Amino acid sequence: MLNPAANAVVPPCSAATDLISTIQGTTDISPCAGQSVVVEGIVVGDYEGASPALRGFYIQSRDGDQ
Repeated sequence: MLNPAANAVVPPCSAATDLISTIQGTTDISPCAGQSVVVEGIVVGDYEGASPALRGFYIQSRDGDQ
């Protein structure tokens, strides 16, 4: 059986987005900590396992941030 969601066409994001590098910052604490942000990127790792395994996901910019 086909999964209709897997064949869906996703329109481009129309919301204003922040660069991933801006959210990362230059230290071990994000300058955006505690704020809601919107990014556009590619999910390159999904680690939604049970504790104590890694929990979360990794995204990267399509064009990189130099």
